[in-house]
Amino acid sequence: MNAPQNLVDAVRAAARHRPDKRALTYLEDGERETGSLTYGELDRAARALGARLQAEGLAGQRVLLIFEPGLDFAQAFLGSLYAGAVPIPAYPPEPHRLTHTMARLEAIIADAQATAVITSKLVQGFAGAIVGQRADSALARLKWLSMADATAFGPDDWAARSPAPTDLAFLQYTSGSTSSPKGVMITHGSLWANIAMFQDAYGSSPDSVLVSWLPLYHDMGLIGTLLHPLALGAEGWLMPPYTFLKKPGRWLQLMARVRGTISAAPNFAFELAARKMTDEERAAAKGLFLLTMKPILYVANVDEDMLNEDLAPIDGVKPLPICAKIEAELSELDPEDAADYLESLGLEQPGLDVLAQAAYKLLGLQSFFTAGEMEVKAWTVRQGATAPQAAGVIH
Repeated sequence: MNAPQNLVDAVRAAARHRPDKRALTYLEDGERETGSLTYGELDRAARALGARLQAEGLAGQRVLLIFEPGLDFAQAFLGSLYAGAVPIPAYPPEPHRLTHTMARLEAIIADAQATAVITSKLVQGFAGAIVGQRADSALARLKWLSMADATAFGPDDWAARSPAPTDLAFLQYTSGSTSSPKGVMITHGSLWANIAMFQDAYGSSPDSVLVSWLPLYHDMGLIGTLLHPLALGAEGWLMPPYTFLKKPGRWLQLMARVRGTISAAPNFAFELAARKMTDEERAAAKGLFLLTMKPILYVANVDEDMLNEDLAPIDGVKPLPICAKIEAELSELDPEDAADYLESLGLEQPGLDVLAQAAYKLLGLQSFFTAGEMEVKAWTVRQGATAPQAAGVIH
């Protein structure tokens, strides 16, 4: 069978081959599991909802997804894709910012020409009360479906379909904080290419374990921390943003506990964690299993002073500032000119050399080189081994 070329086929394949593997786990407070789904359960839920949407004639239609944080959003997003509908992730109305958030929702509805809303019972009750007081609201003109509506349909009621690369997958809207929300049309081909970019950047695989608190309404949270692991058949552990903001150390504690291999966050998250972490949480940061923890994406351009200040409160963490521009310029120079350039900058060696040495020190490794007539070989062994011992181990 050919490898999947879209998210629908990828999740279906994971459900066939690893139905009992945990796909998603949700922790409302960042500590206790409040919900989980295996790949088999996720696929069945998506097929059941997809069948309901198909029965409602929503294939090809734009549907608004309005959910509180949790696993319902993931099921609704996939169910929409399974049905051939076009999901539009959106923040639910906020009571303390009702005028602004309702205006944003109505702008999205008008621009996207949405015909339906999929939501949870909680949001439906809250939003329904608002809509009842605003008969002219665009939300009042949409068909409302809650996740409970899918229970009338079973997974086998779904009319199977595999989207083409040019088919529209979903609409992604900006926050609308400074102007009217602007939408971007994401095709299934573009989504799959984006997921492949994440896979290349992270070195992710079906064995990866992703830990995230990012909101699922924007691209990094949605594609990077939800759809990306699902496409690989990997494992995702999620907590809501407000839990991280209240106790940022729980993010690091969870990574240590589940031996997370991938996470991502903007620069303010590291600053907040450094300021608010307790001694217990700092100990958890030291306990991160770095042999499995792969990239933590620090999304920021920072100067050396800021980076040292942000990470200084975490004992044992040593930042290695590297200037991409300098490294690019060094790569174009011969060794003698590169040495002169480094000296003019007050640097002893290139940043990439510093990074390689730090990695060797962290892992306790050293390399010996053997030279022959035609080639030079490098033997990498544990620190403390002598050259004859290394040769005895390798040859």
